[in-house]
Amino acid sequence: MGSRRNGWTITQVNANSLSNKKGEIENFLGKNDVSFFCINDTRLVKSKKFKINGYKLIRKDNPNRKRHAGGVAIFIKNEIPAIEDNTSG
Repeated sequence: MGSRRNGWTITQVNANSLSNKKGEIENFLGKNDVSFFCINDTRLVKSKKFKINGYKLIRKDNPNRKRHAGGVAIFIKNEIPAIEDNTSG
């Protein structure tokens, strides 16, 4: 599983594509108390919607649509206050 800090559980996985794993992720999150679920290599494109009930999603897709690889996502439990900051620094 992940690490627990300040009552939050953080889990990180390499998905090697998220599109075909929605049911597996929903099952995992339903059985485990995960506050932040961090995923790399999502392989999602901007036009692909992805939602898990009980979580908000912050993601950064690979901007190169021709190369179907990369991308990161963080699912955050709805009760945890979080906003996406799109500023780059």
